[in-house]
Amino acid sequence: MSKEEKLRLKEEKLQLEEKYGFCYLDGRKQKVGNFRIEPPGLFRGRGKHPKTGSLKVIIIITFLAFIK
Repeated sequence: MSKEEKLRLKEEKLQLEEKYGFCYLDGRKQKVGNFRIEPPGLFRGRGKHPKTGSLKVIIIITFLAFIK
């Protein structure tokens, strides 16, 4: 990947973080822990995780809460 492509991807990531990475709670700006959703598929885990090999759930938009 070229330097320009890396810069472009970094800028896109920062724009997403700026838009979705913060919320207002009791009038104060708070950082959101994780706003990205993993795609469905096999759960791999690390080591002897009890859920290893199980399927991850498909996230439907009605499962999410959007508050403005």
